[in-house]
Amino acid sequence: FGGIAVGVPSTSGSSTPNGFIASGQSFFVIGNKSAVASAGYYNYPVFNNAMRVTGNNTQFFIISNAPEANKLWVNLTSDNGIFNQILVAYVDGATNGYDGMAYDAPRNLSTGLSSILYTEIPDNDKKYAIQGKGPNSLNLDEVIPLGFSTYINVPTIYKLSIAQLEGDFLINNTVYLKDKLLNLYHDLSASDYTFTSEMGEFNDRFEIVFQTDALSVGEQTLNNNDLSIIELANGQVKFSIGYNLSITSVEIMDVLGRKLYNLKGDSATEVYNLSNLSQAAYIAKVKLSNGQTLIKRAIKRQ
Repeated sequence: FGGIAVGVPSTSGSSTPNGFIASGQSFFVIGNKSAVASAGYYNYPVFNNAMRVTGNNTQFFIISNAPEANKLWVNLTSDNGIFNQILVAYVDGATNGYDGMAYDAPRNLSTGLSSILYTEIPDNDKKYAIQGKGPNSLNLDEVIPLGFSTYINVPTIYKLSIAQLEGDFLINNTVYLKDKLLNLYHDLSASDYTFTSEMGEFNDRFEIVFQTDALSVGEQTLNNNDLSIIELANGQVKFSIGYNLSITSVEIMDVLGRKLYNLKGDSATEVYNLSNLSQAAYIAKVKLSNGQTLIKRAIKRQ
């Protein structure tokens, strides 16, 4: 005939129970120890279908002051229809090793996916779609290796993106993707990361980290727009950078990530003869005198 509010989840009290128990909501039953029915008590709980109703499914009594677990979902997509997702969760009861299916779920490799994203666990040869880790291991020094495998043999643009974040640490800190092949960090919290790849399995290329290698004091962080690539006549291409820096090397790769040129430089502007390249899109990996590497995509039209 009625109910009373309790002192949680806030000091002002919770809502008064409305007499309906929402789906998935647990509750206690007060039993009669003597096993003899008396006013207001049963000697055993009674549940039947007549108690079921539609609607009235919105009142939940949950203690909200418990810290939310940190969980990171990452998507792998491509311009030709690939979709793959992983979850890394820092939850009570999990360790950084294999904890069984309750925390660590292997990737289903029988589905015939041509490209997959996964994590790995030390001393374990499986690829994981979901990995539980110990909450205490999450700090600014944490490194989450990401495995990537593809059997696509045509030029493809892949994309890594954050699908969802939960937990104070992940929400309040920047999530970086480290591409060890290209020697760069990308702010995954701000934008998606696109890349190309040859066919194969790559377990050492990508990492999720929460801090980057710091530049020296006084050095300026540049972005790809600070690098100018201009195609000249006779197959020559000019690379330019400002800010009193110089270009120390230029690698030219095709969209599959195959290295075509490895060129040296020592000035702010370098001109190279790339007449042997066919008309197509290419990726330039330009290393600067301050140690920074810029990656830029360009199209050769002549």
